[in-house]
Amino acid sequence: MSANDKKKPASKPPTTLSAAGTGTKRETSPPKSKTGENVNSLSKPDESGKFEGSPTRQRQTDSKPMSTLSPQRGIATGMSPAPSARYSPANFQLGRSPPPPFGMSPPGNVDMESLITARNGLNNLMLAHKLLMDDDFQLEAPPTGSSSPRPTLEEQVRQTVQRAFWDTIRDKLNEDPPDYDQAVVLLSEVKEFLLQLVVSPETPTYKQIDSHLDLDQILKEAERGALDIKSRADFIIDSMARICSPARDVVVAALRAQTDIVDLFKSIFEVLELMKVDMANFHLQQLKPHLQAQAIEYERSKFKILLDAQGSKEEALRFTTEWLKSAYKSLHPDKPPRVEEVLNTAFLQIFSWEVDRMYPESLALDEIRLQELSIRLSLAVHCACVLIITFNSVGGAITGLSEFVLKLRNAIRIILQGHLKPDMDVLKSVSEQVISDTNQCLVSHGYPTLPEAKIHDIKIKIETLNNPKSHPVYKVISQRSIDFLSGALTSTGASNPVEMPNGLAPVQDELKEIARSFIKIISFNKAVFAPYYDEIIGKLRENK
Repeated sequence: MSANDKKKPASKPPTTLSAAGTGTKRETSPPKSKTGENVNSLSKPDESGKFEGSPTRQRQTDSKPMSTLSPQRGIATGMSPAPSARYSPANFQLGRSPPPPFGMSPPGNVDMESLITARNGLNNLMLAHKLLMDDDFQLEAPPTGSSSPRPTLEEQVRQTVQRAFWDTIRDKLNEDPPDYDQAVVLLSEVKEFLLQLVVSPETPTYKQIDSHLDLDQILKEAERGALDIKSRADFIIDSMARICSPARDVVVAALRAQTDIVDLFKSIFEVLELMKVDMANFHLQQLKPHLQAQAIEYERSKFKILLDAQGSKEEALRFTTEWLKSAYKSLHPDKPPRVEEVLNTAFLQIFSWEVDRMYPESLALDEIRLQELSIRLSLAVHCACVLIITFNSVGGAITGLSEFVLKLRNAIRIILQGHLKPDMDVLKSVSEQVISDTNQCLVSHGYPTLPEAKIHDIKIKIETLNNPKSHPVYKVISQRSIDFLSGALTSTGASNPVEMPNGLAPVQDELKEIARSFIKIISFNKAVFAPYYDEIIGKLRENK
């Protein structure tokens, strides 16, 4: 092997981009850029769950494999770093459900290949479901630098590896004469990044990048010790400015102010990561209409693959069966209930779900969403209870003061925020806020402040909300909120609106939004899992 052969890098796998950020190459065109280059819409997923617009194609370059340092591959290992937990759909949490899918232990006769296939299908399913259910869903870029005052072990390792990499680059360039090996790798990877963002070889921008970052020419300059890194960096920034989204104009322009070449390339890679995520989010939004048109069949088919990987369908749906059986038994003992009645009852049970009870397999993808709705409902009910206690205790002096109601409600919400079951300390803070705001309101309207006996009574009633199951006001208001959601499930729309129950008017906006989100989740869930629900409830009716 000649010296030149040792110097010449040639083809390593390019940094890849998929909607999930997990390595599936894409062949689609980017969003329309400042140069007027168009994009192709992603097409529908095929039977394997892959999208035709994202084939696993790898573009060949004019280089050979190089085992060396790379900002995308880690320190001299040739190993790609693990994707960020915030970026990869493989790390979207399914509540408490660990692998294998839905927390079930697979039968002994299921081979590992089937489980891996099922797990990959689950990742695709999770991403598609998030895209459908979350109106504002977007992928997020991996964190850079110190993302928190107390970084996790993973973040510390990542930061240490990155520092070591960039320190090595700096040391190589400061040698006399400079060692450009790693600079060549940097330019090679930047070229890969940019070409992936442009994609189509027919566009002027693609051809300019391919020409100005020609690796053969870069290698010749490096071998002569005359590699002009700064001019290449200027061209790279110009190219990024042409193809980035308007939201990235400021960060791309800021690159021009950097004078240290190593810091500049570090920042270039960080901005390219952001541009890559922008591209993925753009394609996801283009995919959404296609996904919506076939979402039910898509999710149903993927769920069937997961069930098949676990062997026995009865065992794989054990928690779903127990959930529906519990709802069935709570209904008319002498009259077999309708399927829809059982399902509505079962879904409403979600709002009183015990923490240590396993979620139904059919709700695994929506577990976090439903838990969040439960927290929001609990917050709304607690808020309504505090307002009822306050107004019943104080009386006519504050009745009809809508501005005071809004002020007090917002203050209570802030204190209760994030507490599914507020403890005594939180409720003490609430009672103190109520007393303070109420006294201010009374004084401003010419009334005396609350007497000590009244203050004590209000505090006791509010602070005992820490035991909601035995609190008389909470039990009434909680049941009314469930009745409202039940009515919303069976409402036929504007022709048959659901009346807001007494005592819940101050939190009606929140309740209506909870009902909208709840109906969206369960309507789609019913459509996807109807065959399984019909079968399970049918057996319950037969065994009655």
